[in-house]
Amino acid sequence: MTELKYLVVIHDFHGFWTHHPHRAARAFLHAWLDVVGERPSAELILQILNRPPSLSVRQMAVDLVICRGFPEKAEAIRKAVKHYYDRVYIPNHRLRETVQTLNKLGVRQVLLTNGELRKVVPIVSAWGLAALLEGIVGKGSGIGLKPGVDIVGSILKPLEINVDHRKRCLVVGDYWQDIETAQRNKMDSALLVTGSGQQFPKEAIRRGVIPTYLLLEPFELVAAVLGQNLRTSERLELMLGEGLSTMITKIWQH
Repeated sequence: MTELKYLVVIHDFHGFWTHHPHRAARAFLHAWLDVVGERPSAELILQILNRPPSLSVRQMAVDLVICRGFPEKAEAIRKAVKHYYDRVYIPNHRLRETVQTLNKLGVRQVLLTNGELRKVVPIVSAWGLAALLEGIVGKGSGIGLKPGVDIVGSILKPLEINVDHRKRCLVVGDYWQDIETAQRNKMDSALLVTGSGQQFPKEAIRRGVIPTYLLLEPFELVAAVLGQNLRTSERLELMLGEGLSTMITKIWQH
């Protein structure tokens, strides 16, 4: 039997299970087509994908439609982007393979999201992955939101998941809140460095919110569960640049 470092994995949904860039591009494309009446150019879609982290897809779409000479369509594009953004979900690369492999290894998996369950549950079911999970918890479950949620008391115990030590649980996601959730629960964490992971805030690092592992794709989660080392300066530099990479490497070494 394969020896596992982690017996339980707590997954994030938005950004780890779903592919944010594809979702943003498709939502913008459909909204622009509906409101402006023409297919957006590749240049416009690239502007959506390369927007500043602080700017939402909706606001960027509004700015673009005004710049293109359609200020009267600003509110319509805002509503259309929201409409499609709430409906367009694309599984991340090798996501299904990751969940299926962990299931075969005997890892117990829970999906923890700050999103609304009425939207998330049907998507996970449609992808054929709901049956591989112990549970799906999120907004509407009455357990609070990340990073303040009590994973053991509010999630593992009600699901009758018993672990001998919190360090046998791994929390994974693409956002600083996922890493802080793990830290508050005294659990290890894995950060996907694509999507939101590429804008991991420097202030979070300075507060000591440091991921245990860095993943370049979801399937690398399997390697982490098996105890393989995914801490490298190259991965850090991808996400943070050389200065903060050096700082975290020193923290890891202690």
